[in-house]
Order: sequence, then C-alpha cells, then structure tokens
Amino acid sequence: MQQQGRLEYVSDFGVVFRKIKAGRAEGTLAPATIHLLNQRLFGLTAKMSATWVSESPRMMVGLYVSKKVPPHILQRYADALRSIVLDGTMQKFYERYLGADMGHRLFDNGTRDLLNALPPPR
Repeated sequence: MQQQGRLEYVSDFGVVFRKIKAGRAEGTLAPATIHLLNQRLFGLTAKMSATWVSESPRMMVGLYVSKKVPPHILQRYADALRSIVLDGTMQKFYERYLGADMGHRLFDNGTRDLLNALPPPR
C-alpha cells in the first residue's frame, strides 16, 4: 500500500477522522476506544465498520507520567484510578462517551485486569 501511495502516517486521530468524513481517507488503524469515540464525534457511526486485527493483542490503556513525578504522587494517581474502577465510575465514563452497549462490552470480564495492572494500594 505504501508503494502505491495509499498509506499515510498521521499522528492525530482527529485529523484522520476528519479526512475519512471528507472522503479523503478510507480508514485507519486505531485502538477500539479511539475509533468508537471518533466515530461518534464525527457522525460516522453508521458509515464505518470495525475489523479486529487478530495479530494485535488486547491492549491495556494506562496513565503515563513523567519519570520526574515523585513516587508518592504516582501512588496517589494509582489510588485514584483504582477507586474509580472499583466504584464503577470508569465504566460510566466509557458508557457516556462510547455508548452503554460498548461500555458493557468493554467491562464484560469485570475489572480484575484493570486492577491488577495498577501498583498495589498503600
């Protein structure tokens, strides 16, 4: 595709989805949540379909911070994330921005994987 001039590298999903909406691009590779959110934002929900890439592992999305952040502050971030996962707020965010069905699908296996990815509480 690249040799045919049909592949473009773009680092801004908003630009990509605007190009799709304008008919200047046919699709993109994106994490599911980015794809779903931008479909809704740009009114493309009924105009696109998703195909899962089997070679792509399930992705854990996390909080990325500078290495300059002191450990006690990083722990506070982790504790805050843990609390919104445990009390259901995180799922509500997904439901609000991606739709109730998708929020339920993303959390169909519960929250164990999310909680296990965080540093242990102190």
